[in-house]
Amino acid sequence: MLQQQILTAADEKDDLYAKCHQLEFFKPIYDAVKARFPEDYFRSIIRKYDQLQEHNYQNVKRIAQMEEEMALLKREERKQEDILKQKEAKIKSEQDERNKIITVYRSEIAGMESEIVTRRNYEKDYIELTNKILEIFSDWSSKLRVYFSFEKMPEINAKCRDPLEILDIMGRMVKIATPATMQRYLRSIIVSANQLRRKHFPQAVNTKYDPDKIYEMCSNHIMNLEAQIARLKNANGSQMSGLRLESVQSEKEQKAL
Repeated sequence: MLQQQILTAADEKDDLYAKCHQLEFFKPIYDAVKARFPEDYFRSIIRKYDQLQEHNYQNVKRIAQMEEEMALLKREERKQEDILKQKEAKIKSEQDERNKIITVYRSEIAGMESEIVTRRNYEKDYIELTNKILEIFSDWSSKLRVYFSFEKMPEINAKCRDPLEILDIMGRMVKIATPATMQRYLRSIIVSANQLRRKHFPQAVNTKYDPDKIYEMCSNHIMNLEAQIARLKNANGSQMSGLRLESVQSEKEQKAL
């Protein structure tokens, strides 16, 4: 045990020598500072050091608090951003819905405007047709006064309040103004003219109920044939080729008619 204590004491001695050696390194500096500054200066430095240490501690604590507050602010900012995004999405959805409604309304308005234009066109056509009916009726009624001019009994005079009533009266006038003999005569003229059309103008289908037009076409055709005959009588043998051209021209005129 004594040997152990001796070894321990020896280690402590070596350690003490090492510490003394270190202190000897700082001793010239200490002596120089002590000679340069009063003893209270060191105590002031230590106090200031303690104050700075406490101040730094408070700063660190405040920094930690500020970082925590900043983290809270960031979380609140993200929360507000999420709320803002939800509001923007809701506003966008509402705006899209409004745009859909506006589109539907515009389509309905366009359809209504188109319907209004159509109705106006119908109204215009109806007015024109009514005026035409009134014009024809006025002409007929002045020549065929069957339903008018009851001076002693004015209540039986025809009172036409709309085009349908006018057309009804005109239908009655047509029956009175076209007896059966006149109708048979007109039918025979139409049949005769239509036979000429089928023979000489088969392409003129639209004129089969128009004898005046068919007879006019026949007259023009006869005049063309007479002109060709006159030219042929005055032509010689060398003009045969010209005759063919005239025949072609005649066919073109016939088609045009």
